[in-house]
Amino acid sequence: MSRVILEFSDSASIRFENRKLEEGDHNLADNMDWDQEIVSGNSETEGSTVFLINNGILKPEPRKLEESRGLVTADYQNHLEKQWIQTLREKYNVNVNMELLSGIKE
Repeated sequence: MSRVILEFSDSASIRFENRKLEEGDHNLADNMDWDQEIVSGNSETEGSTVFLINNGILKPEPRKLEESRGLVTADYQNHLEKQWIQTLREKYNVNVNMELLSGIKE
């Protein structure tokens, strides 16, 4: 791999990124068999051809605060919203006018 990077590193038409990917980060990564494949298939993204090279699977490790702050905040907001909806359902009775609902067209 390093020989390829050295050979093409000055090229304006090739870009290399070295980063960690998690499930859901990239469609190619999600569909790749990490135990068997070294190089993924390729896909077209915004006019560029993209492929992944498997440099190994990392052991699970704790996230840094900067990496997890958004996830924790979103989870807490979802928790608060569920509590709020539950409180509203306990306080108010919900009635659906099925005749009116069935008359709505898209």
